[in-house]
Amino acid sequence: RNTKKQPKMEMVVTAIAGDLVNRFISFLIKKHESHANLEKKVERLQQLLLRIHMVVEEAEGRYITNSRMLLELKRLSEAMYQGYHVLDTIKYKALCSTRDEKKEFVVLVGGCER
Repeated sequence: RNTKKQPKMEMVVTAIAGDLVNRFISFLIKKHESHANLEKKVERLQQLLLRIHMVVEEAEGRYITNSRMLLELKRLSEAMYQGYHVLDTIKYKALCSTRDEKKEFVVLVGGCER
């Protein structure tokens, strides 16, 4: 009777293991796609900030008397600095994430037999 349960148990374990592997692979694929998408957005943000910075510098070098134009320049400058803050935050989190992944890998490899 035990011998009949053993093959069924092996089938169940194999099915569960297969499902877990599939889920893990799907997770890795989604993480990679998300990371690639984030890289594109970060690159786009960098390009926009460079453009805005050039416009702000050029405008600050001119004599502007229109109060509305000065207000818009101030808003643009504030948005630019907020953009730089977002960019720095994203880079910092990516750096921390990479460092944590390396630590996890070292722990994982450290636990393996050699």
